[in-house]
Amino acid sequence: AAAAAKAAQPSRRALDCSIQNGREQVCRLLVQYGADPFSEEGDENENENENHAASPFVAAARLSDTGIFEYFLTVWNERFASTAGKNGDGDYPLHVACCDPRVSLQAIQVLVNHQPDALAVVDGEEGILPFHFAANWGASLDVIFYLLQHCPDALSHGSGNAAATGAQCQLTT
Repeated sequence: AAAAAKAAQPSRRALDCSIQNGREQVCRLLVQYGADPFSEEGDENENENENHAASPFVAAARLSDTGIFEYFLTVWNERFASTAGKNGDGDYPLHVACCDPRVSLQAIQVLVNHQPDALAVVDGEEGILPFHFAANWGASLDVIFYLLQHCPDALSHGSGNAAATGAQCQLTT
């Protein structure tokens, strides 16, 4: 029965291709029919491909066109509403996006505008801020600069424990 249910779900490859081709309506349809934009599981060969994203959510965050990404963010908010917007690992979408060095500045801006408090929240597993993820994973200078503009205290919190030490991280216009 589990194999039949898995076979009925759209493949990860279909969702990845739809993201790469900017097919927002197809992405919406695939998600409606069970494709998981947050799944980190893919085909076995995809993990050997350096262009393979950890999840379709992260793949969409790499693009300059934020339509698909913003849709996935809406799905994230619906799915994780009962946990205040945090996934099973205790992360906000900003933490997840900052773990991929190819995530676009536009996606980071969308996430910070959507949930500015996430700048000063340590993640559930590593205990570090989004800035630290971005710096550790090799994000672009534009992303690093943007995160520092909005959370300059991140530099003085090497452990990332901004919540416990009162880091001043906020969205500034």
